[in-house]
Amino acid sequence: MKALGLAARVGWRGLALRKGRAALMMLGVAIGIVTLTVVVSVAKGARTKIERGIRNFGPDALGVTAGSPQFRGPGDERVTTLTLDDAAALATLPGVRVAMPMVIRVEQPVTFQGRNHAAMVFGATADYEEAWDWQVIRGEPIGEAHDASAARVALLGGTVVRELFGADDPVGQSIRVGDQTFRVIGVLAKRGANPMGMDMDNRVVVPLQTAMKRIFNTTALSAVRMRATGVDAVDGVGARVTSLLRERHHVGDTQADDFAVRTPTSIRAMAGEMVAKLTMMLGLVTIISLVAGAVVLANILLAAVAERRAEIGLQRALGATRTQIVRQFLVEGIVVTLAGGLAGVVVGTIVTSLVARMPKAPAVVTWEPFVLALAASVVVGLAASYLPARRAADVDPATALRP
Repeated sequence: MKALGLAARVGWRGLALRKGRAALMMLGVAIGIVTLTVVVSVAKGARTKIERGIRNFGPDALGVTAGSPQFRGPGDERVTTLTLDDAAALATLPGVRVAMPMVIRVEQPVTFQGRNHAAMVFGATADYEEAWDWQVIRGEPIGEAHDASAARVALLGGTVVRELFGADDPVGQSIRVGDQTFRVIGVLAKRGANPMGMDMDNRVVVPLQTAMKRIFNTTALSAVRMRATGVDAVDGVGARVTSLLRERHHVGDTQADDFAVRTPTSIRAMAGEMVAKLTMMLGLVTIISLVAGAVVLANILLAAVAERRAEIGLQRALGATRTQIVRQFLVEGIVVTLAGGLAGVVVGTIVTSLVARMPKAPAVVTWEPFVLALAASVVVGLAASYLPARRAADVDPATALRP
């Protein structure tokens, strides 16, 4: 320990005498650590956001959408194979508590007294609250009578309320969805984002028959929202849904499904794959930054060895061993990288905090970057300093002290 302490003091003194060079070495490492800190924070934030979105989706919920499983939106409106009869058949499967048919269209114009907004429009039945576990906090929900009569009534999500009405109460007011006038009968509780990051509160819910007959003129469904009798039953229900719809749609053994079944398990896997790809891409940037910092540090230390030959020779002449010289240069490299790592974590934390304030940005400030930065700094310091340290230890005292 005494030897390490002495090496640290000598190394720190050497750096203090060359502040500009030390700052340049620190900068090379700090850039890599900033990238590392942001990458870890973004990956952590993305996973947290996914789990929050899955809770919003519902741990016992399933979503069946029209179109290929590769289509990740709320249903492909060009695919017309999902029908009301399919929804009725799904409701009879074992383990299914509710199966609610839906028609969904994105980016639909919604207006109120000259204010315009684009929102998702959902056509849904009176099972909406149970299917989504989503309560109406003001007004009344859509009832069976509304759906049976194709009534022009609507429920609004919080984002639509904010954009069109501000702080005013929308219940009882009339809005226009496309070219149709609707009376607002209720406001939905705030829900947040879904697992894919879409704002679930940016929606207008109207009776299913109203959507199919009055707005979109369609007989096909976009999706069926289902809930199982329990969390443990979800994956089993998902398998039964796939089997039933393949049979009903006459999908051959070698043919791809013309529908997609989403469960919390499949959503977590799909979103996790996206996060993994993002992390890998940003991780490569981090590795490149750290390698570049290590190369800069190694080159500067190699130049320092050449400039400090006389100093090294004097140390050897006064009794310093090769091991002590190696240790001194290794300590110098680690001190520089630790200082650069600390500066990088501070800057990275500031950047992460700014990113986290951006809308929909998946970033959180956590303790992991501090540990990883410490480890990465030590590794970079050792890797970059090893060759210069060995070269310094090979300096011949007699040659170095010769005038």
